[in-house]
Amino acid sequence: MNRTLSILVLASTLIIGCDKETEMGEVLFCTNSGILNCPFSIEISIDNNISDTLTAASEYTSMKCACPELDNIGILIDAEAGEHTFYAKELDCIGVNRVNEWSGNFEITANSCQVINLNISEMIVWP
Repeated sequence: MNRTLSILVLASTLIIGCDKETEMGEVLFCTNSGILNCPFSIEISIDNNISDTLTAASEYTSMKCACPELDNIGILIDAEAGEHTFYAKELDCIGVNRVNEWSGNFEITANSCQVINLNISEMIVWP
């Protein structure tokens, strides 16, 4: 009886104690700010938390996605699967760009990549 009870307690502990692994994906923020004749940095926030800063020195490597234009600069950020909001703000070339802030929503599915283009010429808000 004690052995059966011990096995049940151990099995319950293993089942309850095992957390489901968080499903992750990637979001790639791309910009054409590199075409400007001034240094730039774009602060990127996801779900109201500053995630990273995109600069001329930013690089990314992803087997799942790429920036839409070869001369775009990008930064890759890991994100949990689900719906998210983003806000990006140009910190340095404020007077040069036509657009200096971007915001919107995006969805990440497990093992996928979402590309968001921060175009300095036009405002893009994702559905």
